[in-house]
Amino acid sequence: MNFKTRIAAAAACIASICTISQATPRAAEASGANYLVAAEPLDCFHIGGYYRYTSREVNHNYDLTQDHIAFTLGYDILDWFSIYGIVGTGDAELDHYDSERDYSVIYGGGGWLNILDHDLLSNLSCETKLRISASAQMVFGSPEIDGVECDFHEFYGALTFSVVNELLGNKDLFPDAIGVFAGPVWDIYDCDEYDATGDKVGFGAGLDVYLARRVGVSASYETYGSGDCAVNLALNCRF
Repeated sequence: MNFKTRIAAAAACIASICTISQATPRAAEASGANYLVAAEPLDCFHIGGYYRYTSREVNHNYDLTQDHIAFTLGYDILDWFSIYGIVGTGDAELDHYDSERDYSVIYGGGGWLNILDHDLLSNLSCETKLRISASAQMVFGSPEIDGVECDFHEFYGALTFSVVNELLGNKDLFPDAIGVFAGPVWDIYDCDEYDATGDKVGFGAGLDVYLARRVGVSASYETYGSGDCAVNLALNCRF
């Protein structure tokens, strides 16, 4: 087999492989200078997601339950003040209806404010901090309840006092830090079909676990009057 024949055969094999695998060539470059847009530092951005379950009294007679699953994208306006957007899915169901849950898109936004960070006396193996922060958000959606589309908006706010224990000495310990928090919460629900008749002010408490310096998970429970309650699970990652 001469040289030209070998080249033709090799080209035919490569073409056949690309056709079978539907592969496309990649012009990957190690240097960021060879890209059309070079990304600026993303330290001020963070992404995450959360699940929130709520049970509240409506029309003085019924319990309305909701499940929200959403993704968040946040941006630090200042070192101590951040805003974020919300998009996800949610549903709602009354306890006296035995109907299938209908999920709809939910969206909204919010912000949080870091108010105080104070070091507390501790031993040499860890650093304990007292922190105070505040948050507020508004969420909109239109789930179906018993076949009727119900537009709602929900305001949620919290003022939390937390104690965070950062593990400094032994890096074999996991996680990086653990915090407990508690404080007053506000939940104002307004729907065009149902009136929320339970208490709007309650108390929440929970746990923060920092898996790494920029990755954390949290869980909390909120209780309101008239048996209303809420459960929150969240994951947050900073770039």
